[in-house]
Amino acid sequence: MNKITPLALLPLIFTSAHSIANSPLDPITSIDGYSVQSIQYEYESMFDGGHAVTTRPIIYEPSEHVSIFDMKVYDVPVSSTLQLSYPVSERKICQPISGFGTLTCKTGPIAHANIIKSKDGIFDKPVYFVSGLSVTASGINSSVYELEKYWSTFKLKDVFKPLLDAGKDIVFIGYDTDTVYIELSVGQLIHYVETQHKQGDYHSTMIGYSYGGVLGRKTLNRFDDSTYQHGFENYISIDAPHKGAIIPPSFIDTVARIKGRLDDVNELCSTTLNMACNVDQERDEMGALLTDMTDGVAKNLLVTGDNANAYFNELDRQGLPSTYNVAFSNGSYTGTSQGLPLGTEMAKFENDYIAYGTTEYTLKIQDLKSSSTSPNYKAPFYYRNYVLENAPGSYAIDGNMVNSFLRKPDGTVKDNVTILHTNLLSSNKAPTFITTDSALALDVSDADVAFDLHSVATPFDRIYAVDGKNLSHTDFTYHKSSLLYQINKKEIDTAITVIASSVLLK
Repeated sequence: MNKITPLALLPLIFTSAHSIANSPLDPITSIDGYSVQSIQYEYESMFDGGHAVTTRPIIYEPSEHVSIFDMKVYDVPVSSTLQLSYPVSERKICQPISGFGTLTCKTGPIAHANIIKSKDGIFDKPVYFVSGLSVTASGINSSVYELEKYWSTFKLKDVFKPLLDAGKDIVFIGYDTDTVYIELSVGQLIHYVETQHKQGDYHSTMIGYSYGGVLGRKTLNRFDDSTYQHGFENYISIDAPHKGAIIPPSFIDTVARIKGRLDDVNELCSTTLNMACNVDQERDEMGALLTDMTDGVAKNLLVTGDNANAYFNELDRQGLPSTYNVAFSNGSYTGTSQGLPLGTEMAKFENDYIAYGTTEYTLKIQDLKSSSTSPNYKAPFYYRNYVLENAPGSYAIDGNMVNSFLRKPDGTVKDNVTILHTNLLSSNKAPTFITTDSALALDVSDADVAFDLHSVATPFDRIYAVDGKNLSHTDFTYHKSSLLYQINKKEIDTAITVIASSVLLK
């Protein structure tokens, strides 16, 4: 297993300009009657005349009664191993220094922890939940502040509330995908909460959802490979891309084509027609969307990503942590496909750019291994069939998302766009996002066949999938009882042992 990479060049952590933002001064303090404590992991940069003078990662604990400049702040250790202490700092970096010139200070979020305490108010039985990525028509991303969305919209409260009522505490971890070193930051924040807040000698549970499943896995591997004697008993992965995720390549290719055509239109108007074509906003939108689908986390996690081979080979090399490991998939284990075989048209539309005329675009299910596919399949896992968008697995993209890609926020069709058809919407179909075999890290040569949950090869100690129809990637209801059982497994096993012992004594 790898050691944590040292943060030798801190200014390189923050590569996205719109990441620089003020931290929230009004953190959530309660949700459905449960108290919530916020812990922020962020960067702090001081600028002189627009140039960064210094940048550092810090951890602080916001309070509605305390000024942001008076909060307790910890310098995050810059080290190749996890540390057991965090020295307190006075946050003077964000205050003007006399005689040094005109200084400005910017802060931006990296990760955020919401500690939701059970009614006993003692943080002693923590269940860590690392959130996942959002996949929308606007791209693939994550925010540090998503507790309320998961709690209510995704109905994760149905899982959290029984745990809280049983005396367990929840630590909800969010993170910003606009920074690099996400994996290190999430692990450092979890380590901080675990060492600075947990009371008593109790075990912890790590739950990772979607990309959070990979982050949780890597965090525990780092803990195993460090001097830190962690108390994590079990690791639970929920619909995580252990063998990669899929966004239809034709969707990515279409975005790239539109971005290229908009660049051409802008160039033609400015050089040949000597006029502006008013396509800057759409160019920016398509550029940002293309970046989301081809760079950053997508570059690692998508099976079409340029770094997928190296990323998943390394993940395989690390293996699973030393905990009891369980994986859940929202995809079928009975071989139910998405009903989208090779060549299925998901949508077709026309875009009329005045300077160039009408161009037709088609979103179609493709063979990911075909040389005609752009981009090609690049992950290190080999199958007999590469129409993975039709394989059993959860879905994130559906007809409504494709439809929203073609429309304005108010629901009207975008300017110069003619929708010819959106088959996913009319047929209620959805391409696969996380195949069942990826979520369960199965050792199989076909991703589109049925298998026996009890005998298929997997590195996990226990796996769960869906009997029949594939579910949405954000469905937390189907596996609720099994999920609660696995979270409480240590207590259940202990109770069974006590009962068995008492019976034997009689």
